Amino acid sequence: MASSSNPFDFDDDYDDDDADEQCGGDDDDGRFDDAEDDDDPVDVWARGPQAIAQLMAEDASTRPSRRPDMLADLAAAADDDSLKMLPFLRGANENEDKGGFYEHSVGDDAAAVRIAEWPLAVGCASVSGEPAWGWRVWDAAKTLARELEGRQLSGGSVVELGAGSGLGSLVAARLGATAVVCTDLPRALPLLAHNVQLNGGVQLGSGDKEARATGGESATTTAVPVLCPGQHELREEAAEHDTSTTAVPVLCPGQHELREEAAEHDDHVCNVCGLDDELDSAVHTGDAVFVCRKCDFDMCRRCHAEAAAGKWTELPGWLRIQCEGAATHGQRASEWRLPSPPAPEQCALVEGPLLLLRPWDLIATSAAEGVSGVLGALEARAAPPPSLVLCADVTCSAALVEPVVAALAALLRAGAPSAEALLVHEKREAAVDAALLSALDTAGLKHETLPQAAEGKLWLMIVSE
Repeated sequence: MASSSNPFDFDDDYDDDDADEQCGGDDDDGRFDDAEDDDDPVDVWARGPQAIAQLMAEDASTRPSRRPDMLADLAAAADDDSLKMLPFLRGANENEDKGGFYEHSVGDDAAAVRIAEWPLAVGCASVSGEPAWGWRVWDAAKTLARELEGRQLSGGSVVELGAGSGLGSLVAARLGATAVVCTDLPRALPLLAHNVQLNGGVQLGSGDKEARATGGESATTTAVPVLCPGQHELREEAAEHDTSTTAVPVLCPGQHELREEAAEHDDHVCNVCGLDDELDSAVHTGDAVFVCRKCDFDMCRRCHAEAAAGKWTELPGWLRIQCEGAATHGQRASEWRLPSPPAPEQCALVEGPLLLLRPWDLIATSAAEGVSGVLGALEARAAPPPSLVLCADVTCSAALVEPVVAALAALLRAGAPSAEALLVHEKREAAVDAALLSALDTAGLKHETLPQAAEGKLWLMIVSE
């Protein structure tokens, strides 16, 4: 995993909700609690890119544990605001082995919507330098979920653009929507599927009737079978030989098979365990390393062997979801049934709501093509056109503003007569904020900013034709 630039920007005083708790707290001077010793290499991560750049001026011979090549990459990108995520990723490492859950209570319902998150995977599961944003529940998604609770969704259809971890979609389903279409990049779908299962969902065609009879309990208590390419269930056996190498492919987050190479230098960082090594590396010159050059994803021999052998308990949870989840559910469209909402007298549903997971790359796929796929999926399930579109912090870069607005406009025009969108935008850069307002005006969309969002940080908008 190498440092690289990306179009996303972060404020210097980044303080997303729960970030201090995840990272061990933040002192008044902006440093994290675990950064107390000037000689501790971990302190470098807490101080940010400028501190990393300063290290390059030190005599490398006096700090042999630090790898010059890696530091050179980081120092060269010291002006890249994406590196401001590094302290957060380092601090998140404490809870990485077990992962964590974000819970959102819906009204008086005792069973909260649960979302699995592994904050460290935002960086570790990146593809070609683009962070995997879905592995963290961000403030914008929390704001969107809270806003949904004041709305009447019973009997309607909802579409979410850039669903990420799926919080908004799952809350909409819990509130009585008949069908919810969750869209995101193909590589984000395994996490979405995992969180649907975590909330009692069962994929249609794989025990849907049983799930309805048990209220979805089987989705959380029954293991999902792992299949070979011939679609036969894999059976556990005692190994009769060394399993350090195997014919079972291990994939990167972009779903490319990792290839073995001999490390040409000490600059390789294992995307799975590399941040456990502070600023040192478990991969040294000549060691075997398994790589995907296209996605800039590296894995050390130990992690690769455990993944190939299916020893998922020895690996962080995000890797299993990304790799094994992709093998079982794929990065393609899938349909799920959730348990009925807990208060059936308040909604018209006889059976649980549908969740339709669909890949939609907003930049690579035209708005017309994306909307056609969404409407086709709803029509195939006899669900009504969308009455509400959700979008939480997808307009986080200038490159995404116009595609998002085009998708919103197309969905609203093809939706129910009174269709509207809830758009949450986190303000990071004035130029991007201005571009969003301009794009909405150019598309002929009305937009009203509500006061409920966090002061000075988020815009919560109602968008309509």
